Amino acid sequence: MVSMLVWGLCYTGPSEADAAEKQSLDVLKMQEIPAGFYDVQLQYEGKNETARLSIKENRATFAKSSSSKLEGLSGEFELIGNGVFLARLASKAGGKSQWWIFQPDGSATVREIPDRGEKQAAKRATNQ
Repeated sequence: MVSMLVWGLCYTGPSEADAAEKQSLDVLKMQEIPAGFYDVQLQYEGKNETARLSIKENRATFAKSSSSKLEGLSGEFELIGNGVFLARLASKAGGKSQWWIFQPDGSATVREIPDRGEKQAAKRATNQ
């Protein structure tokens, strides 16, 4: 009983980090991609690669990647509607267009145009 009382006095509720993590994204009202760093898992030349992008005001700038071919990956996003954005990105290996389809948890499914069935995704980076 005493330990419960002490725990109750020390516990102040969920932290701001917990609250941010549980926050839901209303994809139907999205006008732009929430600003921040995103880790993008891509299948490139048959290998799983990761690129980190900084996104602000529907523009992506390169931060880092696991492959030199993805260096400089940057571009812009166009809102299509209902959490769907058309990405036009280019790196030193060339350009690509993708659909970014956002989910309420803030992650996005990434589909190449044309879609060849790659399993790709983007999610907010927890550390910068």
